[in-house]
Amino acid sequence: MRERQRDNTSHTFNQKSPAEPRSALITGAADGIGIALARHLAGTYQELILVDTAADSLVSLAADLPCQTKIAALDVTAEAYRFDLASLVEKSPLLDGVFTFAGVMHTGEVRRSTFEDLVRVININLIGTIATVHACLPYLTPGSSIVTASSAIESVAMPRHSSYVASKAGVYGFTRTLANELDQEGTGIRVSTALIGGVRTDILRNGSFAENEDRADRSASFDRRVGRSSADQIARAIVRGQQHGSRVIYAGLDSRIAALLARTIGRYTRLPRV
Repeated sequence: MRERQRDNTSHTFNQKSPAEPRSALITGAADGIGIALARHLAGTYQELILVDTAADSLVSLAADLPCQTKIAALDVTAEAYRFDLASLVEKSPLLDGVFTFAGVMHTGEVRRSTFEDLVRVININLIGTIATVHACLPYLTPGSSIVTASSAIESVAMPRHSSYVASKAGVYGFTRTLANELDQEGTGIRVSTALIGGVRTDILRNGSFAENEDRADRSASFDRRVGRSSADQIARAIVRGQQHGSRVIYAGLDSRIAALLARTIGRYTRLPRV
């Protein structure tokens, strides 16, 4: 795998030559926030690399974007994923942005859930994020950026969502540590994590459920009580935070509220049954 030559001089996000072709990678690009991100970023990058398992949806999205696109139906949990992704990036314009937004949810108490369902969430949300970042790092240069998808829920011990909370807490910890490492190395690569609040997407509805859970009832409750922001609003906040170089991007009002509650009353406060 070829590593592009790094420039040791200092750059900021907006100092790169506009004539230099640049690309950005989005995983989880075929649904929800991934689609909204692609639409917001299409005017910033010459090429978007769109990755998801839903090939048909990627084709439809690419056809609607006003920039060059490269699509790949890749599974972030596959053994060959990192190598396939690196090959894809190597053949693209200079990689300038990485957005890791592949994610799933599982709803159900731990003792009523299968081990496979719980681990799948960790593998996609956390391990998939690490795999994507690890594959892309050799191609990033000073002034480029990485944005990972954490969640406001990482600070709340929310019953029925243990593996999702664990995965997003892991993403948050991984990203903060990576930011410190790259800063100490003087790479000039900016690293951010988006703490995403309640958003109206199909992530819960399309996820897995323990056998005692009512899919329709839980989905309706999520839409009614949690989904307060649209995917477009969340994507706009993420892009704004990335461009400003924010290490933590609060995407959604409830994201800031959750972070404030975690600092003031603690992460392991007992929650009422819902």
